[in-house]
Amino acid sequence: MRDVIRGAITGSEPITTAEAKLQARIETTADDALLAVLIPAVRSAAEQFTRRALVAGSITYAVRGNDKPVCRDALALPYVPVTTLASLAYISASTGATIALSASDFVLRNYEGFAFVAPVVGAMWPTDAEEVRVTYTCGYAQADVPVDIKLALLLSVAEWYGQREDIEQQTLGKASRALLSPWRVKWFE
Repeated sequence: MRDVIRGAITGSEPITTAEAKLQARIETTADDALLAVLIPAVRSAAEQFTRRALVAGSITYAVRGNDKPVCRDALALPYVPVTTLASLAYISASTGATIALSASDFVLRNYEGFAFVAPVVGAMWPTDAEEVRVTYTCGYAQADVPVDIKLALLLSVAEWYGQREDIEQQTLGKASRALLSPWRVKWFE
Protein backbone atom coordinates (compact mmCIF):
# COMPACT_ATOMS: atom_id res chain seq x y z
CA MET A 1 0.00 0.00 0.00
CA ARG A 2 1.25 3.48 -0.86
CA ASP A 3 0.21 6.84 0.59
CA VAL A 4 1.11 10.26 -0.74
CA ILE A 5 0.58 13.09 1.74
CA ARG A 6 0.86 16.62 0.40
CA GLY A 7 2.40 18.90 2.99
CA ALA A 8 2.68 22.65 3.03
CA ILE A 9 2.65 24.42 -0.31
CA THR A 10 5.42 26.99 -0.30
CA GLY A 11 5.31 28.27 -3.87
CA SER A 12 2.91 30.38 -5.92
CA GLU A 13 0.24 28.97 -8.18
CA PRO A 14 1.54 28.37 -11.72
CA ILE A 15 -0.95 30.83 -13.21
CA THR A 16 -2.12 34.14 -11.84
CA THR A 17 -5.63 35.48 -11.47
CA ALA A 18 -4.80 38.12 -14.09
CA GLU A 19 -3.74 35.43 -16.59
CA ALA A 20 -6.89 33.40 -15.89
CA LYS A 21 -9.09 36.48 -16.33
CA LEU A 22 -7.45 37.25 -19.66
CA GLN A 23 -7.96 33.67 -20.88
CA ALA A 24 -11.60 33.56 -19.71
CA ARG A 25 -12.28 37.12 -20.95
CA ILE A 26 -13.32 38.34 -17.50
CA GLU A 27 -13.18 42.12 -17.22
CA THR A 28 -14.39 42.71 -13.65
CA THR A 29 -13.21 41.74 -10.18
CA ALA A 30 -16.62 40.27 -9.29
CA ASP A 31 -15.44 36.68 -9.88
CA ASP A 32 -11.93 36.95 -8.40
CA ALA A 33 -12.98 34.87 -5.39
CA LEU A 34 -14.27 32.13 -7.69
CA LEU A 35 -11.02 32.16 -9.67
CA ALA A 36 -9.11 31.88 -6.39
CA VAL A 37 -10.89 28.54 -5.91
CA LEU A 38 -10.74 27.36 -9.52
CA ILE A 39 -7.01 27.93 -10.04
CA PRO A 40 -5.81 25.56 -7.25
CA ALA A 41 -8.54 23.04 -8.12
CA VAL A 42 -7.42 22.90 -11.76
CA ARG A 43 -3.78 22.75 -10.68
CA SER A 44 -4.57 19.84 -8.37
CA ALA A 45 -6.37 17.97 -11.18
CA ALA A 46 -3.38 18.56 -13.48
CA GLU A 47 -0.99 17.34 -10.78
CA GLN A 48 -2.99 14.13 -10.39
CA PHE A 49 -3.02 13.64 -14.17
CA THR A 50 0.70 14.31 -14.69
CA ARG A 51 2.11 13.12 -11.33
CA ARG A 52 4.10 16.35 -11.25
CA ALA A 53 4.07 18.93 -8.49
CA LEU A 54 3.21 22.13 -10.33
CA VAL A 55 3.78 24.32 -7.28
CA ALA A 56 6.61 23.98 -4.76
CA GLY A 57 5.86 22.14 -1.54
CA SER A 58 6.56 19.04 0.51
CA ILE A 59 5.45 15.46 -0.05
CA THR A 60 5.61 12.52 2.34
CA TYR A 61 5.53 9.20 0.56
CA ALA A 62 4.83 6.11 2.65
CA VAL A 63 5.28 2.62 1.20
CA ARG A 64 4.22 -0.47 3.14
CA GLY A 65 5.15 -4.11 2.81
CA ASN A 66 6.22 -5.44 -0.54
CA ASP A 67 4.52 -2.65 -2.46
CA LYS A 68 7.74 -0.72 -2.94
CA PRO A 69 8.20 0.43 -6.55
CA VAL A 70 11.88 -0.41 -6.52
CA CYS A 71 14.17 -0.56 -9.51
CA ARG A 72 17.68 -1.84 -8.79
CA ASP A 73 17.33 -1.03 -5.10
CA ALA A 74 16.03 2.49 -5.81
CA LEU A 75 12.68 3.69 -4.49
CA ALA A 76 10.75 5.65 -7.12
CA LEU A 77 9.14 8.88 -5.89
CA PRO A 78 5.64 9.68 -7.15
CA TYR A 79 5.86 13.43 -7.78
CA VAL A 80 8.55 15.35 -9.67
CA PRO A 81 10.54 17.55 -10.06
CA VAL A 82 12.23 16.73 -6.75
CA THR A 83 14.48 19.43 -5.35
CA THR A 84 15.57 18.14 -1.94
CA LEU A 85 15.35 15.05 0.20
CA ALA A 86 14.20 16.12 3.68
CA SER A 87 14.05 12.86 5.63
CA LEU A 88 13.91 9.10 5.44
CA ALA A 89 12.51 6.80 8.12
CA TYR A 90 11.13 3.31 8.45
CA ILE A 91 8.88 1.40 10.82
CA SER A 92 10.56 -1.74 12.07
CA ALA A 93 8.46 -4.87 11.51
CA SER A 94 9.96 -6.48 14.61
CA THR A 95 9.61 -3.61 17.12
CA GLY A 96 7.08 -1.22 15.57
CA ALA A 97 9.47 1.66 16.28
CA THR A 98 10.00 4.49 13.82
CA ILE A 99 13.68 4.72 12.99
CA ALA A 100 15.26 7.63 11.13
CA LEU A 101 17.66 6.75 8.35
CA SER A 102 20.77 8.79 7.77
CA ALA A 103 20.36 10.99 4.70
CA SER A 104 24.08 10.54 4.04
CA ASP A 105 23.40 6.85 3.34
CA PHE A 106 21.02 7.69 0.50
CA VAL A 107 21.20 9.66 -2.70
CA LEU A 108 18.48 11.42 -4.69
CA ARG A 109 18.57 10.73 -8.41
CA ASN A 110 16.57 12.69 -10.97
CA TYR A 111 16.35 11.23 -14.48
CA GLU A 112 14.27 12.80 -17.25
CA GLY A 113 11.07 13.23 -15.27
CA PHE A 114 11.66 10.40 -12.81
CA ALA A 115 13.09 10.65 -9.30
CA PHE A 116 14.52 7.88 -7.16
CA VAL A 117 16.04 7.51 -3.71
CA ALA A 118 18.76 4.88 -3.54
CA PRO A 119 21.31 3.74 -1.00
CA VAL A 120 24.85 4.97 -1.59
CA VAL A 121 27.48 2.35 -2.33
CA GLY A 122 27.97 0.28 0.80
CA ALA A 123 24.58 1.16 2.32
CA MET A 124 21.31 -0.71 1.98
CA TRP A 125 17.62 -0.49 2.78
CA PRO A 126 16.69 -1.86 6.20
CA THR A 127 15.75 -5.54 5.99
CA ASP A 128 12.96 -5.42 8.60
CA ALA A 129 11.13 -2.35 7.26
CA GLU A 130 7.37 -2.69 7.47
CA GLU A 131 6.97 0.82 6.07
CA VAL A 132 9.36 3.32 4.52
CA ARG A 133 8.60 7.07 4.66
CA VAL A 134 10.36 9.59 2.44
CA THR A 135 9.71 13.30 2.88
CA TYR A 136 10.94 15.58 0.13
CA THR A 137 10.35 18.94 -1.49
CA CYS A 138 9.32 19.14 -5.07
CA GLY A 139 7.60 21.36 -7.58
CA TYR A 140 8.27 24.16 -9.98
CA ALA A 141 8.94 27.79 -9.24
CA GLN A 142 6.18 29.81 -10.92
CA ALA A 143 8.53 31.11 -13.62
CA ASP A 144 9.78 27.58 -14.43
CA VAL A 145 6.44 25.89 -15.16
CA PRO A 146 6.56 24.69 -18.79
CA VAL A 147 4.44 26.82 -21.11
CA ASP A 148 2.24 23.94 -22.31
CA ILE A 149 1.36 23.11 -18.70
CA LYS A 150 0.44 26.77 -18.08
CA LEU A 151 -1.69 26.80 -21.22
CA ALA A 152 -3.47 23.60 -20.15
CA LEU A 153 -4.24 25.19 -16.77
CA LEU A 154 -5.53 28.38 -18.39
CA LEU A 155 -7.77 26.42 -20.78
CA SER A 156 -9.21 24.37 -17.92
CA VAL A 157 -9.80 27.37 -15.64
CA ALA A 158 -11.68 29.13 -18.47
CA GLU A 159 -13.67 25.96 -19.21
CA TRP A 160 -14.53 25.35 -15.54
CA TYR A 161 -15.46 29.01 -15.14
CA GLY A 162 -17.83 28.79 -18.11
CA GLN A 163 -19.41 25.55 -16.85
CA ARG A 164 -19.34 26.25 -13.12
CA GLU A 165 -22.96 25.21 -12.61
CA ASP A 166 -22.24 21.71 -13.93
CA ILE A 167 -20.13 20.14 -11.19
CA GLU A 168 -20.04 16.76 -12.98
CA GLN A 169 -18.14 18.29 -15.92
CA GLN A 170 -15.22 19.54 -13.80
CA THR A 171 -12.56 17.36 -15.41
CA LEU A 172 -9.61 18.30 -17.52
CA GLY A 173 -10.77 18.87 -21.08
CA LYS A 174 -9.43 17.09 -24.14
CA ALA A 175 -7.14 19.97 -25.17
CA SER A 176 -5.72 20.28 -21.64
CA ARG A 177 -5.07 16.53 -21.44
CA ALA A 178 -3.35 16.65 -24.83
CA LEU A 179 -1.07 19.47 -23.65
CA LEU A 180 -0.34 17.68 -20.36
CA SER A 181 0.19 14.17 -21.76
CA PRO A 182 3.87 14.63 -22.72
CA TRP A 183 4.56 15.76 -19.14
CA ARG A 184 2.92 12.73 -17.55
CA VAL A 185 5.09 10.62 -15.25
CA LYS A 186 4.17 7.10 -16.30
CA TRP A 187 6.20 5.17 -13.70
CA PHE A 188 3.20 4.89 -11.37
CA GLU A 189 0.50 3.92 -13.88
